[in-house]
Amino acid sequence: MSDHVGKALDKGRKPEHLAAAAHEIGHVVGALANGGRPKSVRIDIGLFGGVNGGLCVTDEMPSAAWPRRRQLGRLVSDLAGHAAETRFYQLHAGMGFREAFKLARQSAGGDYENFRDWREEFGLRWKASEDWAFEQATNLLNRQGDYLDRYTVRLERARYLSGSSL
Repeated sequence: MSDHVGKALDKGRKPEHLAAAAHEIGHVVGALANGGRPKSVRIDIGLFGGVNGGLCVTDEMPSAAWPRRRQLGRLVSDLAGHAAETRFYQLHAGMGFREAFKLARQSAGGDYENFRDWREEFGLRWKASEDWAFEQATNLLNRQGDYLDRYTVRLERARYLSGSSL
């Protein structure tokens, strides 16, 4: 595994910006693995350098008519941002899982709301837990770690990436 993020940190890139970028690229990885095509991804940095949020926009509108596998994949992609940010804190900030999970969870509130809404819409309330989806997202991101890290650095630098560049 290459160390794109470690090199960026060594060059003075802000960890909080890279963590936000990892979060959004996590959603990109989840969407791509599920057959979605991201239209764009961005992070918003405020006037004084704080992270104001981010957004991954895809070309799809989930549907209860989707095959079950695709529905489950959508739920995994909802929590892939949290999983990617947790991974970032573990690998690059030296945190243990529990501490990294809690810190990353602070920026994932909307993702969990989306997860719960779509899980209900898909009729999967008893078949797909948050823990299961987070674990699946973590496994996916571990397999796609090089892509995740490369594009985390690219997004952190550019603040915006079009779908064609992903």
